[in-house]
Amino acid sequence: MKRQALVVGINRYPFLKNSQTGQYANLSAPANDAETIAQFLEKYGTDEKRWSVRRLPEVIQDKKFRVATTETVGQEKLSTAIRELFNPEPHHIPDVALFFFAGHGLRKQQNGKTEGFLATSDTNQRTKWGIRLNWLRQVLQESPVQQQIVWLDCCHSGELLNFLTEAELKDWLSGGDRCLIAACRDDRNAYATGKHGVLTEVLLQGLNPQQQPSGEWVTSGTLTNFLQKQVETHRVLQRQIPLSRHFGEQIRFWQGKNVPQISRKDYQNRCNLLKQVKQEVEGIIAQSLPNITPITLHKHKQPNQVQRSWDTEVKTGNYAPTPLPSGTKIIEVFEQSDIGGKLLILGQPGAGKTITLLELARELLTRAETDVDEPIPVFLNLSSWKYNNQKIADWLVDEISDRYKFLSTKTVKLWLKASKLLPLLDSLDELESKRQEKCIQAINEFLASEYQLLPLVVCSRCKEYQLHSTQLNLHGAIVLEPLNKLQVQGYLASIKQTELWDTINSNPDLVDLIRVPLMLRIMTIAWESIAIEEWQNCNSPDRYREYLFNAYIKQMLARKLKYTRYAQAKEPEPKTIKLWLIYLAKRLEAEYRTEFLIERMQPGWLPNTVYKQIYALGVGGIFGLIGGLIVGLSVFLSMQIFTELFIGLIVAGGVGVYFGFFFGIWAWLTLGQASEINPVETLNTSWLHLGKSLVVGLIIGLITWGVTALLFPHFFGRPLGWIVPVIIGPILVVVFEMTGPDIQIQMTPNQGIWHSLKNAIRFAIVGGTVMGLLAFLLSKQLYFIITSSLFVKLSSSDLSATTVVHLILSGIVLGLFWGLTQAGTACIQHFTLRVILVCNGSIPWNYTRFLNYATKRMFLQRIGGRYKFSHKFLQEHFAKMEP
Repeated sequence: MKRQALVVGINRYPFLKNSQTGQYANLSAPANDAETIAQFLEKYGTDEKRWSVRRLPEVIQDKKFRVATTETVGQEKLSTAIRELFNPEPHHIPDVALFFFAGHGLRKQQNGKTEGFLATSDTNQRTKWGIRLNWLRQVLQESPVQQQIVWLDCCHSGELLNFLTEAELKDWLSGGDRCLIAACRDDRNAYATGKHGVLTEVLLQGLNPQQQPSGEWVTSGTLTNFLQKQVETHRVLQRQIPLSRHFGEQIRFWQGKNVPQISRKDYQNRCNLLKQVKQEVEGIIAQSLPNITPITLHKHKQPNQVQRSWDTEVKTGNYAPTPLPSGTKIIEVFEQSDIGGKLLILGQPGAGKTITLLELARELLTRAETDVDEPIPVFLNLSSWKYNNQKIADWLVDEISDRYKFLSTKTVKLWLKASKLLPLLDSLDELESKRQEKCIQAINEFLASEYQLLPLVVCSRCKEYQLHSTQLNLHGAIVLEPLNKLQVQGYLASIKQTELWDTINSNPDLVDLIRVPLMLRIMTIAWESIAIEEWQNCNSPDRYREYLFNAYIKQMLARKLKYTRYAQAKEPEPKTIKLWLIYLAKRLEAEYRTEFLIERMQPGWLPNTVYKQIYALGVGGIFGLIGGLIVGLSVFLSMQIFTELFIGLIVAGGVGVYFGFFFGIWAWLTLGQASEINPVETLNTSWLHLGKSLVVGLIIGLITWGVTALLFPHFFGRPLGWIVPVIIGPILVVVFEMTGPDIQIQMTPNQGIWHSLKNAIRFAIVGGTVMGLLAFLLSKQLYFIITSSLFVKLSSSDLSATTVVHLILSGIVLGLFWGLTQAGTACIQHFTLRVILVCNGSIPWNYTRFLNYATKRMFLQRIGGRYKFSHKFLQEHFAKMEP
């Protein structure tokens, strides 16, 4: 069977440059869309159903055809290619023809009629509008190709499916097999999310052979059904309203792939991990100084930066640095045969190491989404490697299972050994300098162990790495070179700021500074706040950089924001904003961390011992107050059985104060002195664990009964005195054991504390229900125990319904106490810590609102529920500032 495809991805539209929509003159998604579709067709087409793919615009890279990202496509060239696809010479007619287009779509109204167009690069919206969709529909209708497929990922593409007459629709129904999909209705726009257009992203998912059971076909029918289901849940698709029509028989693409032996749970875990990692990667890239034209980085291969494992056996001599061709992608370096997936990325601060690593992660994610055999990249920060004797394998397991809680440690170990995960390790240089060498040695031990086949990428600042005598046993290294003068000048010209170059060109020190991509971008943003003479008078590279960051901070603080959660004129003062950011940066620097979770604030954030003791007293006071109130209320309800209201209040108050005091002392000495606050975010237990807990609880109950019966024979020495401790003991142990690790995914700020609060309520409900039920079932026994212990002579006839109710309510109130002693303790600790930090001016009360506000001002980045400074350089700068 002969199958031909024409995939078109147009990024360049010169006619838009000087228009109000000039930002859309140079796109990035269309070429990516087209190339990904092309590779998908080439990868999954079998020998009998192999696709012959033509790309427009086309370029040769590494002896392979690729969709060009910077070339143009004219109207004549595209219309000729479409005719050649659907109306070729008689002896060249394919069985199946597929046309994919990604780019701009246009819509024109003239003489009361509306027409849609596929915009080409030479469109001018006067004499040329591009390819008319009515013409395309006519070409399809006249085509001799039996099976026709058209996918349009552009604005207004729904015009293709607007059939003018019933007769025309009837002709289509009686023709060949056709699958037509448009990204949106004729009056709607199409959107892109990150790397791909929304429609392309859904097409790739629907075409994925691993979504279809083994032995069944992926067809035009399964694809359109998948698209319709996605529209029901995909918000952007609901805005676009994609259209799809299927005529004739279903067109077969390929068979569902026989997925390797993988359990349903593992498959679900894989899907969850892919989704979460993708959100993280795209989130960081999107927030890395957004709306700034990207800079093309020059890379050099430097094999002498690594010690290859075979160098001890084969004399390879000294390696010379090799410049890589301009435009070389990091994935191409990663896949080179001499690299083999084990790569070191070096560069000076701000050179683009992290972004390069994220671009690699993005490419690897695309592959992992379409092939379960491909490993999933996991982006980790080496600054969290805490202990010098901790093995990297153990650290990876702990770090991955801690970040993605749906993955157990056992699963992570198995996946690492099977090379189903691909660690991308950033920020080796963020460890203490004396620990970096030990970390390198630990990584080398890891690479020489049972994980030696696992791909691995490490990122580090070049200067810090070269200080160490030990080199990483990776297969290759690249160094991200500073920009040259022509690159700097060209970049400034591309964003129409040539006057900047004219201003600083005469100062070699400033030129050296902005050769670093981060500094160049920051300069273009902060230029309005820079006094050039004052900047040029700085007498050292550090002073130049310090001045530039101060100008950036000033510019970002002066920027007007359209939407914030602060009421009008209620935004914090610039001085206060800097104060709060300085405090956050200093804490992160002190802990050698770059990521921050609100719920992970610890007592160590307090400035001195006095504040720490105030915190401990606060925790003890709150705990004692709540505990005393609960105990007092329970006693009051019990006392109402046989005393008057006033006496009951006096006794309950005294008992409540007594127990509240001891609860407070206990909390002060234990919870208040703890160095960590550990939120309880999930409730987990297993049947095996439950059984052990019941046995332990039974033993504790029996021991408790024995001791109390000896000490207080009138209280628990009666024949039924064993009932309460023996039954309650196991239940309480089970309740105590219903704790769990962090939740699966940190998606919202302070999520841990809010989940702890919810779980405290759950604990209270469970404890209250259990204790209330026991009070009801054992009301007679409890009644006699209480009355006899207080030497009150009452008969069983005095046990009224009101008394039972009091006992039940008393039991419920006591049960509420367990909510306090379990998940509630983290809430008390966190609340106390926040109050103290707010009172001393270190943080605002509504911390989440401020952190989101700082993110809008481009000081921070938010990834799910975590925050980090937009660059480590910026964090270091704030940390050096005085409050």
